[in-house]
Amino acid sequence: MHDAATPALLADPVSLGVLASNLKAVWDAPTADTRLKKRIVRTLIHEVVADIDDAASEIVLIVHWVGGAHSELRLPKRRRGQRNSTSADTVELCGILGDEAIRRRGFPALG
Repeated sequence: MHDAATPALLADPVSLGVLASNLKAVWDAPTADTRLKKRIVRTLIHEVVADIDDAASEIVLIVHWVGGAHSELRLPKRRRGQRNSTSADTVELCGILGDEAIRRRGFPALG
């Protein structure tokens, strides 16, 4: 039932091979905007399956590429109480600008 619902390929395998061989050049081109990059990703990736490896404390992502290849990515799982922090560059920039300059730019007061 799932296979029957899967849409047909938007490009033939030869065209996908040409894109794959030039992917870095296309991706890094100054004219490649976010919309183009999203279209490329949507064309090349069939699906992504996420799972959790509790023993390794990792999130496991399996990328199913159009054409049948698979890639596995492992990301560290956040620990209880862990949170993202503001980068040191951002903190330094806020210190340089000061609260008043930040408020004039439309950001809420710090602290």
